[in-house]
Amino acid sequence: SDGLPIMPPTEERVAAFLRYTDRKPEEVLGVLYPDSRAATIWSIAVNGVMAGCRPEYMPILIAIVEGLVDPLTNSFNLGSTTGYDPYLVLSGPIAKQLGFDASVGSLRPGNQANSSVSRFQRMYLRNVCGYRIPPGAGDKGSIGQSFLVALAEDEDGARAIGWPTFAEDRGYASGENIVTVQSVVCI
Repeated sequence: SDGLPIMPPTEERVAAFLRYTDRKPEEVLGVLYPDSRAATIWSIAVNGVMAGCRPEYMPILIAIVEGLVDPLTNSFNLGSTTGYDPYLVLSGPIAKQLGFDASVGSLRPGNQANSSVSRFQRMYLRNVCGYRIPPGAGDKGSIGQSFLVALAEDEDGARAIGWPTFAEDRGYASGENIVTVQSVVCI
């Protein structure tokens, strides 16, 4: 794990997550490096349980992993010297429906949705991709920062000042649920 207590991924808890998708547990979304492991729907559910996510977050967790397996995310280099992690931006009505915080201080610990989804991301990077410590494992980061960020876009705030939302700026329609997986550093 990430060194903190986890929720045991019992068969019942994993099954609760799988009820929020019509995809098969054995479906492979892609291969993740450095350990060349298959990213599966089942492994997403298991890590979601361990991270303390709610079952209804499963579609978001799947979207995160779909982002990680996308070659443009460059997840192969996440364990580089700077030790960066991708951050997540959640856009669309699902953010409010699931209780994600987009207000002042929303990147601080304390909101269950933001905190558990960001923890899921880091645990998935450790457990499936292989970015683990001690030295010799996949995580070669020398700085050691881990940006655990799951940010809900403040769409109401953007509209109030006349700006398009982040998702709209990227070409998505208003009202679409979008998960963006992006690096916290420029490479």
